[in-house]
Amino acid sequence: MIGRLWLFLVALLLTSLGLNLPGSVTEAAQSWFWRPPVEFVLAVLLVVLCGRRLGAWPARAMGACLALMILVRIVDRLVWLWFGRELVLATDLELVVPLLEVGSGGWRLLPAAAVVALGASCLLLLAWPLVHGIDAAARLPRLAALPAVALVGVWLAGGPLSGFGLDQLVRQVDRTVQARAAEQRFAEARAADPWRTAEPSRLFPGLAGADVLVVFVESYGRSAFDQPDVAALARPPLQRLEVAAGQGGKTLVSGFLRSPTVGGQSWLAHATVASGIPITGQGGWRVYLQSADADLAHLFRRAGHATMMVQPAIVRPFPEALTLGFDRLLFAEGLDYAGPRPGYVTMPDQFTLQRVEELLAGSSEAAPAWYGQVALIGSHAPFTPPVPPLLPWDGLGDGSAFAGRMPEGPGAVELWADPAALRQAYAGTIADTLEVIASWAALPVPRPRLAIILGDHEPAARVLGTEPGHHVPVHVLATSPELVQPFRDIGFVSGAFPDGDHPVMGMEGLRPLLLEGFGGAPTLVGDLALPAIE
Repeated sequence: MIGRLWLFLVALLLTSLGLNLPGSVTEAAQSWFWRPPVEFVLAVLLVVLCGRRLGAWPARAMGACLALMILVRIVDRLVWLWFGRELVLATDLELVVPLLEVGSGGWRLLPAAAVVALGASCLLLLAWPLVHGIDAAARLPRLAALPAVALVGVWLAGGPLSGFGLDQLVRQVDRTVQARAAEQRFAEARAADPWRTAEPSRLFPGLAGADVLVVFVESYGRSAFDQPDVAALARPPLQRLEVAAGQGGKTLVSGFLRSPTVGGQSWLAHATVASGIPITGQGGWRVYLQSADADLAHLFRRAGHATMMVQPAIVRPFPEALTLGFDRLLFAEGLDYAGPRPGYVTMPDQFTLQRVEELLAGSSEAAPAWYGQVALIGSHAPFTPPVPPLLPWDGLGDGSAFAGRMPEGPGAVELWADPAALRQAYAGTIADTLEVIASWAALPVPRPRLAIILGDHEPAARVLGTEPGHHVPVHVLATSPELVQPFRDIGFVSGAFPDGDHPVMGMEGLRPLLLEGFGGAPTLVGDLALPAIE
């Protein structure tokens, strides 16, 4: 009898701790943390009412349900604490394997096996005490259901019981509905896009003959200007970027844009810029891949530009990229990097930019100008090991020159266990990537060029030690003042340091800004007009 009572109390305690999981020590002092969970009471009630006629199956079913609720609650809190956003089970499950690949150096089989093993182990560890504790309640007489009924009634009347497990089920359903609604809005906005049928002569006439590059810098957010410990390392290379632009006869202006994502999922930022429609979740991303026929790459191709996508982080098959409007797809394997791999990152950013320069320089004067979407991944999580040092641009070759020059750093698990060291490592990778960009900005260019260099999102909340925002820096580097004028018109300022007080436009505004700023604008429909700034 005493043994069963202990099992019952352990199950109650485990459910309370799991479903009332606090986000901090401060929250653990709140009264709601100590309230018994109504989900446990309901489980006990159902098992008592079933009695012993069904054997141990009711207790097993209730224990499994509670264990699953606790596991979802834990993951939801971790996603919020580490990434600063809510968990959406309907779309986020497909991100688990790529996330684990970050910590396994890209080894594909290990993450998949780890997901299955970890999920099964957690469920078993949680379910075993819950099943046995609830099973102890099944041996009670039916009259024991009366106190449980009374407690449920107290909860319905607003009494001191918690209901975070049931609440998270409702929230997951609501988030799934919202994700589906966002997908529908994206499809409707895509169908109403007037640029899909615009005459080629109306597409970017002001950029005829100019190479246009959209260069995403991984995890580069406003924290590089607002967070003192990050800004201290980012400021010197930004100053060198200003100097390099001036010495090279180029014009540099900077501002902020609002990213649709935070802490990860860079592809949402890429797709938002390309489509001109905010894409905030995996559902919208899937719709985007299915209907990408009027993105920036498609429109530049129709205007006469050659198009390329340079994504050194892509190591998996990505057949959907064939629909995105690019003539050349250069992923990790196609960039022919023969040097050592710097940890999770497949190759140094300097090598990526050198490959872009070789492609641009190899075009004849009679060849069409290029539009390119490029990703720099040196500052990608987990921010270890450090970025390799800069080498002479004319000595990079196939990347073999980096052999013996890769700095060592702590492992990802060790680094992410130390918040201070993690933040310092993040700041260091951002500064090193900006050093590469500053050096690249000083290189001569073969013809007119407009380079839009922007962050894709802020790093995870775990990195900054606070809830990250959605603002990212944008640096526009051009060979003439005329090519940056549309950006000045929306508040961008000269140099590498944006005006922090100026209102910020969403990334989705970049597409209409290019279309309207460098050519005639058709009648825009609804939200497809240049977005309001906030």
